[in-house]
Amino acid sequence: MSAIVLAATTTTISGTQIVSAAGLIGGGLILAGVAVGAGVGDALVTSRTIEGVARQPESRGALLTLTFLFVGIVDSFPIIGLVLALLVIFSKGLA
Repeated sequence: MSAIVLAATTTTISGTQIVSAAGLIGGGLILAGVAVGAGVGDALVTSRTIEGVARQPESRGALLTLTFLFVGIVDSFPIIGLVLALLVIFSKGLA
């Protein structure tokens, strides 16, 4: 038991390990944020389209065209977030 405690007290963590850990945490937070944001954005666009079609059924074609356009725009943000997260994870840091 004392050997485990002794080994734990003599372990040192270098600055590069801290930077790597921070990059992994930051990248994970970025991915989580854009995933939630895209989900909420898709849900809002779709719900407004359903409301619009329910109010004016004759404008269904125009609303669906705009829906597909805006869903595509909303879904581009997670791809940008993925690139940013990879940049944060694999960059060496500014230190």
